[in-house]
Amino acid sequence: MEKELELLLKDLKPTTAKTYENSYIRLRNVLDLGQKKQISKMKLDGILKRLNDIENPSSRANMLVVLRKLFTDDASQEKINLQYKQVNQEKRELQIKKNGELKKELPTHNELINKLKQIDDPVKYIVNFLMIYVNTRNQDVMLIDVCKEPKAKYDDNRNYLVINNGKVLYIRNKYKTHKKYGMKRNTINSKMFLSKVKEFLGDAEQKPLFTQRNGKPITPSSYTSYLKKVVIDGLTEAEIMKINMKHIDEKGDYNMLRKASNNRGTAISTLLQDYDMTNVSEPSNEISVEDQPEASATQEDM
Repeated sequence: MEKELELLLKDLKPTTAKTYENSYIRLRNVLDLGQKKQISKMKLDGILKRLNDIENPSSRANMLVVLRKLFTDDASQEKINLQYKQVNQEKRELQIKKNGELKKELPTHNELINKLKQIDDPVKYIVNFLMIYVNTRNQDVMLIDVCKEPKAKYDDNRNYLVINNGKVLYIRNKYKTHKKYGMKRNTINSKMFLSKVKEFLGDAEQKPLFTQRNGKPITPSSYTSYLKKVVIDGLTEAEIMKINMKHIDEKGDYNMLRKASNNRGTAISTLLQDYDMTNVSEPSNEISVEDQPEASATQEDM
């Protein structure tokens, strides 16, 4: 097992390697393997048959990615890719179903804004404001330090809300796609937001937005449980993003879509695929010209 795993993880970045390792271990559990037996020594057809018993298509997809690296001959790659294509279709259908259900259950964007206006607690207000207006994820807000004024140097592992000339500068060093997009800065020009930031900070020069009771930073595994207590209606950051995407669709404003993409550090294509609640059917590949005037050949064309 160790040798096979080492070969699998070779040349992978740490975060990618961890994902592969977790999927590899899950795959071994599904196949009921002991410590010594290697997956690559098994018959691929039998492995693929066992994977069909896994209900979660995302888990199956991750295991198929592992198999791609273990079975590299052309015939095996063809079989794996065929099943991967089928799994992606299942993932798509599941996403469509979820989007359709959420469209009925989630509050509207206006309802969300009205609920935000009624929040008195500064931490709750700050978190919900950032998730609604800056399209943030959990990590973006859980790692925030609030500062009374700009600093000469900022910690690369922290994010900051900085009071600066009657506005708030939001600096993000740590967010999901920071390695691709680098530091992000937003200038927030809202009197209410500024007021809540000042209220939270009080007389302190710098203060973390979230800490454990012992004063230590919150661990990533606890982010969701902490945020569930402060986010409006216990919504997740993904659900708020879906509400925002529905609002953008209703407005029909491409600039809003570009802004959301930039704020979140996510490609527009990904936003449309994963968060658009109007995305409930496959786009058609058919090209129709029924509404176009028929072409006619002029004398010069002949």
